[in-house]
Amino acid sequence: KVESYNFDARKSLLDYDNVLNKQREVIYAERDKVLAGVDLADEVHEFINEQAETTAQQVVQAQRADEADLGKVYNDLVLDAFGRPVEMTLEELTDLVEHRDAEQALTATIQDRAEAIYREKYNRYGENVMHQIEHYFFLHTIDSAWRDHLLQMDDLKDGIGLRAYGQQDPVIAYQKEGYDLFNQLMDQIKHDVTRALFTFELQPAQPEKKHDRS
Repeated sequence: KVESYNFDARKSLLDYDNVLNKQREVIYAERDKVLAGVDLADEVHEFINEQAETTAQQVVQAQRADEADLGKVYNDLVLDAFGRPVEMTLEELTDLVEHRDAEQALTATIQDRAEAIYREKYNRYGENVMHQIEHYFFLHTIDSAWRDHLLQMDDLKDGIGLRAYGQQDPVIAYQKEGYDLFNQLMDQIKHDVTRALFTFELQPAQPEKKHDRS
């Protein structure tokens, strides 16, 4: 009985480790890609599109719920997604949310205007500088978010055994909730990278002061 119990305990620990190892493989594949210096333009465009899509969905939902100040809802959601305004008049916004395919139409408009803002940064700072900044923010955000995620997974594992009292298989519960946490992690990385890339500003280099040798 003792051997059987110890075997089950070791098997459960292995099952828990397998869940985290699969997540680690995904994160480190993304991290290695950044470290290899690959062009991240496709990822940035994907992140912009996802933030635009999420914003559009929430605005349309607010409109359907008869939210009184739709313009404020839009501005608050855009600031959360991009960290800066994506200009749109109330008349434009109203026309888009009343469109037959409201979410798709609003997503496309937000995406186009956000892309224009980002292109302006490329024009201002240059492609080489922007590539370096993109790699910096990707790597920094992935590392920071992954550290926080590991703490969450540790907390989850510490308390997951209690699920057995509720007639739940702790391993299955850990797999499901770990999967949900990992999806939240990936969404958070996309959100934080997008905000960082839209809000950063480089300060112009200060001219060196000449020392008076007299």
